[in-house]
Amino acid sequence: MRTFTFISVAATLAGAVLLAPGHVSAQPALSSAAESESVELVKTNGDMKIKLNFQDAPLQTVLEYLSETAGLTVVSDEPIIDGRMTVISRRSISLDEAVSLINSVLKEKSLTTVLTGKILKVVTLENAKKENIPVLTGRDPDAIIPGDDVVTYVIPVSHVTALALKENLQTLVPEYAGLEANEDGNALIVTDTTANIKRLMEIIVALDTHMATVAEIRVFRLVNADATSAANLINTIFQQQQQGGTRSQQAPRGPIEMMMQMRGGGGRGGFAGRGGDRSGGSGQDQAGGSVNVQVVATADERTNSVVVRGPSEVLDVVADMIKALDDRDVEVADVRVFQLRYADAMNAAQVINDLFGEEGSSSSSQQGFGPMAFMRGGPGGSRGTQQQEESSSKLKVTAAADSQTNTVVVTGPKEILDVVADVIKNLDSQIATLADVKVYHLEYADAQDTAELINEVFGESRTSSQTTRSGGQQNQAISFRGGFAGRGGQQQTTDTGGGASDVEIIASADSRTNSVVVSGPAETLEIITGVVKELDENPEQERQIFLYPLKNANAENLMTILNNLFTEMAALNDQSTGTTGQQFQGNQRAAQPAPAGQTADSFDSGDDLSEDTYFEADVDTNTLLVLTSSKNYEKIKPTLDELDKPIGQVLIKVLFAEVTHSDTVDLGTEFSMLNLNNGGSVQTSQVFGGPSPLSYQGGAGSFSTGLAVRTIEGDIDFTIRALQETGRLNVLSRPYILTSNNQLATITVGEEVPIATGTTEVAGQSQTTIDYRDDIGIVLNVTPSINPDGLVNMTVNPRITTRSAESVAITETLNAEAFSTRSAETKVAVRDGQTIVIGGLIEDQLKDTVKKIPLLGDIPIAGNLFKRTIKEKTKTELLIFLTPHVAQDPSGLTPISEAERARSILNTDKTAAEIFKRHMDAMDTAGADVNEP
Repeated sequence: MRTFTFISVAATLAGAVLLAPGHVSAQPALSSAAESESVELVKTNGDMKIKLNFQDAPLQTVLEYLSETAGLTVVSDEPIIDGRMTVISRRSISLDEAVSLINSVLKEKSLTTVLTGKILKVVTLENAKKENIPVLTGRDPDAIIPGDDVVTYVIPVSHVTALALKENLQTLVPEYAGLEANEDGNALIVTDTTANIKRLMEIIVALDTHMATVAEIRVFRLVNADATSAANLINTIFQQQQQGGTRSQQAPRGPIEMMMQMRGGGGRGGFAGRGGDRSGGSGQDQAGGSVNVQVVATADERTNSVVVRGPSEVLDVVADMIKALDDRDVEVADVRVFQLRYADAMNAAQVINDLFGEEGSSSSSQQGFGPMAFMRGGPGGSRGTQQQEESSSKLKVTAAADSQTNTVVVTGPKEILDVVADVIKNLDSQIATLADVKVYHLEYADAQDTAELINEVFGESRTSSQTTRSGGQQNQAISFRGGFAGRGGQQQTTDTGGGASDVEIIASADSRTNSVVVSGPAETLEIITGVVKELDENPEQERQIFLYPLKNANAENLMTILNNLFTEMAALNDQSTGTTGQQFQGNQRAAQPAPAGQTADSFDSGDDLSEDTYFEADVDTNTLLVLTSSKNYEKIKPTLDELDKPIGQVLIKVLFAEVTHSDTVDLGTEFSMLNLNNGGSVQTSQVFGGPSPLSYQGGAGSFSTGLAVRTIEGDIDFTIRALQETGRLNVLSRPYILTSNNQLATITVGEEVPIATGTTEVAGQSQTTIDYRDDIGIVLNVTPSINPDGLVNMTVNPRITTRSAESVAITETLNAEAFSTRSAETKVAVRDGQTIVIGGLIEDQLKDTVKKIPLLGDIPIAGNLFKRTIKEKTKTELLIFLTPHVAQDPSGLTPISEAERARSILNTDKTAAEIFKRHMDAMDTAGADVNEP
C-alpha cells in the first residue's frame, strides 16, 4: 500500500488564495510557476468549497494538490497508472463533487476513490465493493444523480421475484459490480457506479410495474373442501417455482411449467396470456415468463373462499385444482400399513404393484419412495385430465415400502385391500433356510482377529453367545438375524426381524491351521468371502516408512537392538510353530506357553516380524526409521516410547588431596578421624589389598598399605584443623563430572610426558624417537548405576602413575625412564548425596638432609667432623572423596548448580584447608532437596 500524507495547512493556503481569487480563473492553462494555484479553497458559511483548474496535469499531481489543499490523507492500494487530466472549474464545488470529478478520470484506469472522513483511499473498481462505501435504499431513479462514485443500493421489488430479476439483469452489470437477490425481503442489492445503478433501477421499475398489470386476482368459493387447507396446498406447490428462478436451462421444470404443458402450453417458455403462443419457445423475450410472477393464495375463513393472485394462465390451472379438491363425489381411498416379519418390504411392494396396479405402475418401487411415501393415482405418475374423467370406482391400488422399518403401505379401495392383506400374509410366512458352511485358509491375516471382525460386523451379540477354547482352537458364536430378501432377494439389512432369514452367522477360528470357519446363509457368505479376501492381502503391500525422532536414546544402538530382537523372535517362532508370515498381534492374542528365552510379557510365539518390520538409523538427526505396516507400527510405538524415556544422570563431585605423613604420625589415626560418627566410635570399612579391615589400634606406625574405602558420617573439622597446623595438606584438584546412568565417566589430573622410544643413525647423526604419555598423574574411572531403592552403585577404578627415579637401559646410549603405577578397582553403594573417601594409596619418599657448619663442613675429609646427614622417610597418601548427586531429569541439576555457584570463591591458594572444608560442606549439603524419598 502506498500512502502519501500532507499535513493540512488549509488556513495559510486559503489566505494566500483569497488574496488573488481572479488569478486562477483568468488563466485556463497553467504554467509551471502557477501550478501551486491549481486548487483554490473557499469557505462559505463554514462549508468548504474548492475550485479546480488543471490543464493536462498528471493524476498523481492532482491528488497531491487536493490532499494539500483540503487536508486529506490519500492512501493508494494500487499504483496510480500514469495519466493526465484537464479540469477547469469556474465555480466553487464541494469536496464530494471534486472527488466525483476525479473518479470520472480514474474509472478509465479501472480505479476509483472512497472518501471516509479525511481519508481518500484509491482502490480498484473490483475491490471498491468491499470498502466502506455509502449504502442507500429506494426505487426512484430520479432521486439518483448519475456519476462514477461507487455505492450500494437496496432496491425492493413488489410484483416479481428478485431471483428472476437477478438472472435477467446479470448480463447488464459490469464484471467489477455486484448484483445479489434477497429472497426473504424480495429485494435486489446492487453495488456499482451511480450512473449504472440509475439505469438498472429504471429497468427494474419498468418490469415491476408491468407485471403488476399482468397479474390477476380470482376468488374461489368452496363448498366441500376447507379454504385454509386449499390455500396452503396452492402456496406449497407454487413455492417451488418461485424458488427455482436461478436454475440452469437443463434443470428440471417447475410445477407451473408442467401444469401448463398438461394444458397444452409451452415447455420452458413464458406464459403468453390467453390465446398466446404456447409452442414451448425459450420465452426469454416475453416479459411475463422471464421474471416469474409470484402466485399467492389466501384463505377467507368466514366465507370459506380462496383468493389467488397470479398470471391468468396459471389461475386457469389453479381453478382446475380447486374444482377437483371441492368435488364431493370423489371416493376416498383407504390406507393400510403392514409390518413384515420375514418377507422383504421392497419385494412385497413390488409384487402388490404388479398384481393390482395398472401398466407401468410396477416401477414405483424403483423410483426411490421415501419412508412411508405413497401416491394416489399410481406411483410415478400424476393425475392428468384423462384420470379426472375416470369414475371413482377405478381407483388404483398403490403399494410403497419403507426399508427402514420393513413396512409396506398400501392405498386403494377397501374391498381390494382385504385381498391385498391375504396376499401379504402369505408372503410374510416363515421359510426354513439352510445354512452353508465355508472354510477360509488365511495366509497373512490372523484367524482369531478375522473371526472376531466377522462376528462384530455381521453378527448380533446375544446373551447366549459363548466362547470355548480347546487345544489352541477358539470358537465364538454370535447370531446374525435379518437383512436378507426372501427367496431370490439380494438386498440386505442388519435390522432384526427385517428379513426372511433367521439363520445365525457363526465365525470360529482355528489357530493351528490359521483358518476361519463361517456358517450362515449363502448370500451372506458371498459377502464375507469378499471381506476375507481383502483382510488376507499381503501385508508387504501395506508397508510404509515411519519416522520416529529420538529425544534421549541413541538411534544406532536402538536399531541394532531391535533388529536383533525381532530376528531372534522370528527364529523362536520357527522353532515353536514351524510357520512364518503371521502378522504382529501384540498383547491382544490369548496367552500361550512362551518358548525358551521368552518371558510372559514378550511377544507371542506366533508373532513373526522378521519379514514385516525393519529398523534403520539416521545418525545425523538421531531418527529411527521403521519400515512396517500401520497396524504393526501402532503396536511397536509404545515400546519405542519406553526405550526413549530420559534416563537419570549422576553428578559426581570429586576431590583429590594428598596428606604427607612422617614416622611420628600414625596414618591410621588420621585416616580414622575422617570416619568418626556422632558417638565418637570408629567406623570400620573394607580394605582392598590388605590382610584385614583397617581399624584404629592406638599404636604408632600401624597402618595398612591397601586400598581403603570409607563413608564420612561425622564432623571432620578436627582433622582439617590438625592437617592445616602441620601444613601437610595438599589439594590437587576438585573436578565435577556429569554422566548418565550406567555410563563410564573418566577424570584425569596429570601431564603429558615425552618418552624416548628409540634412536636412529642418519648420516652419522643419532636421532631419538619420542612418544608422549598422557596418563601420568591421577586417572579416575567411575561408572554409576542408579538403584531403584535410591542407592547409587559406583564402580571406582583409581590409577596413579608417577615417574620413578630409576631408568632402564634400552641401548648403550639410550636410557628409558621408568614409571610406577598404583591402581585398584572396587564397587561401592552409597546414598544420594553421601560422601565416600578412598584412601590407602601410599607412596614412600626418602630424603637425605645434610646439616653442617658453614665453611668447616666443606673441608675434605676433615669436614665430616663438622656435618651430619639425616635420612628422612615420608609417606604420601592420596585421598579421593566422591559425592554422587542423582538427577532423574535435567531440572534436578538446577538446585545443585545454584548452590555451587553461591559457594564459588576464587582463591589461588589451593593448599588452604579452608578450601577443603568448603568443598566438603558443598558435598554434604548441595543437592539435598533433589529426589528426596
